[in-house]
Amino acid sequence: DGDGKVIFYHLKTNAQDSVKRAAEIGLGYDSRQVIFKIKPQQKVVKELRRQKKKKEDLPKDSLGIYHIAQRKTEKIPDVKSYKIPEKSGGWLAYQLEVKKDVKPKPDANAPKTEEKKPAAPAKKKKVNNDENGYTLVLRSLGDGKETQFGYVKEYTFAKFGQGLLFASTGNDSTLKAGVYWYDLKSAQLTTLHAGKSKFKY
Repeated sequence: DGDGKVIFYHLKTNAQDSVKRAAEIGLGYDSRQVIFKIKPQQKVVKELRRQKKKKEDLPKDSLGIYHIAQRKTEKIPDVKSYKIPEKSGGWLAYQLEVKKDVKPKPDANAPKTEEKKPAAPAKKKKVNNDENGYTLVLRSLGDGKETQFGYVKEYTFAKFGQGLLFASTGNDSTLKAGVYWYDLKSAQLTTLHAGKSKFKY
């Protein structure tokens, strides 16, 4: 029940590389990258659960990208999920976990100031969660360029990698709630359906 690892074995050179705690492993269609989740250490998670820590306080998965030719592993922290096209290489999409806000501790030596009257309640800020969706990152594996889309609930690549289909609840400014198609060749975003924030496809 311990932490496992994945081993990459190069048949031509007999070289080996390994990554601990790799899971959900996917090989790119062009065999240039291996994509996988990197799980937190089991003993750390068990100890935190024993302490009855909240789910949001537990360590999150990371995303690993192993570049076969360079024999290098790139790690991206706090990743919720990822997908790659089934019959095309060169692209990766992944969703980010919510980053926990760390409030600064008050400075005991700081001079006291007069208490200000409470301001009028501001409009509630939209947050990433299961209801609103999470940040989706689209990455070109060839040059590393990334494009982000906010509050995405669901996403999938076309089978042959022509584009990325996703549903967003919208960010109230540049992206309205709806279903979108992003053409990977032309880098154009097209609205397929607008006006709803809750739907299934």
